[in-house]
Amino acid sequence: MKRSMHISVVAFILTITIINCPYAQEKKKDKYELPELCPALKSELLGYIVAAHQTPEEYLTGKFTEHDIIFVGEFHRIKQHVLLIQHLIPKLYENGIYNLGIECALYEDQATIDSLILSDTYDESQAHGVLFNQFPFWGYQEYADIFKAAWLLNKDLPEGSRTFRIVGLNVKADWSHITCTEDRDNPDVMKLIWEKGDPDEFMATVIMKEFIDKQEKALVFSGSHHAFTEYKQPRVDPATLEFTGFVENRMGNLVYDRIGKKAITIMLHAPWINAKGYDHPYVYPVDGMIDALLSSLPVFYRNVGFDVKGTPFGSLPAKKTLYTFGYKGFLFADFCDGYICQCALSAYSGVTPIDEFITDETLEAAKLSSPNPAFKADSITAEDFNTAIRKDADIPYRFRKYK
Repeated sequence: MKRSMHISVVAFILTITIINCPYAQEKKKDKYELPELCPALKSELLGYIVAAHQTPEEYLTGKFTEHDIIFVGEFHRIKQHVLLIQHLIPKLYENGIYNLGIECALYEDQATIDSLILSDTYDESQAHGVLFNQFPFWGYQEYADIFKAAWLLNKDLPEGSRTFRIVGLNVKADWSHITCTEDRDNPDVMKLIWEKGDPDEFMATVIMKEFIDKQEKALVFSGSHHAFTEYKQPRVDPATLEFTGFVENRMGNLVYDRIGKKAITIMLHAPWINAKGYDHPYVYPVDGMIDALLSSLPVFYRNVGFDVKGTPFGSLPAKKTLYTFGYKGFLFADFCDGYICQCALSAYSGVTPIDEFITDETLEAAKLSSPNPAFKADSITAEDFNTAIRKDADIPYRFRKYK
C-alpha cells in the first residue's frame, strides 16, 4: 500500500527525531543561496513593512478586533517562537482575550492544567508531567514556561478578576501498538493507536466546545500544518510525487468550516517542505524572498507581524515547495492570512532541553509512548531519550545552511 505524502501525525513525529532528520543526512557545508529581489518588488515590500510596521505582539492582539480564533503555526522547538507565546499571555489578557489553546498538552489533563496555573505556588514538576504525558520527547523548558507565564499573570490579578486559561487540545495516542515500522502502514494498528479519535478532528472539537460554543475568543498555538484554515494541504504520492488530493480535516480547516473568516491562520517564519518530498531538506519559505528582504532590513523592522492576504506579500509566488502541489499559480496569499518574522532563520535558537526529562523511573512509560519503534528496544536508556531531545532542539545546526 502506498502512503499518501501528507504530514500525518505519525509521519511528522517520526521525522522530528534525529534518527530521521534530513539535516543529519546532508554533508555539504555550503549555504543556501537567496534570490536577488528586483528593485521594484523590493521597494514595494520594504515600503509596506515600514508603513504598516507592528511588533508581533501588537499585530496578533490587534487581529482579535475582527477575528475570534487565531491559529499561530510554528515549526516546533524554535525558542523565539515559544517565547513570543509566553510574552503574549499578559498582552492578550489586557486586550480581553482570556484563552490560549495549545497542541503540546492533552485535553484529558485539563484539570491538572487548571490547577497548575491557578495554584498559590507553582509546581514545575507538574508542568513537566503535562508535557511528558502528551509526548515523551517534548522535554523543553520554554514550552513548560508557557504554563508559568499564565500562573504569573493569574497570581497577581485582583481578587475576583477573571483568570487566564490554557486549554490542552490534544488527544492521547496509544503508541504501545507500534512494534515495527511496518505497523505505520497497517490501518488496523493505526485504528488502535488513535482509538480516541483523529488528533486534528479531536482538537477542533475541543476548540468548538471550549471557545466557540462559549462565544470566547482564543489564540491557538500549534504546529503549522494543524493551523491551516483556508489553505488545504496537498497529498502527494511519495514514490511518484504525484498530487493525489487535499487533506480536508486539519484542525484549522474544520474550525474554518464552522465559523469562516472568524478564524484565520498566522504563520511564524520558518522553513517549508521541499518540493522533492518530506524526506528532503527543508527550503526557504516563498523561495527565499522573505529572507532576502530581511537581510536588507534594519534590525528593528525584522521583528514584525504583517498581513499576507491583500498586501504586496500576498502576490509572492513559490515553486520550490510541496505546498504548491494541487494549486495553479500558487501564491503566498493561498497559504496564510498573516505572517510573523522575528529574525533571520540563521539567527534562531533552539528551545532549552530539560535536564533528565526522562529518568530511569519514567523510562518504561516513555518507551510505551514512543511512536518510533527504535526507542522501544531493551537496550535504549533514559539518556538515549534525553540525547534525542537535545539533538532535536539543536536549531542552529538544523538551520546551519540558511543565511
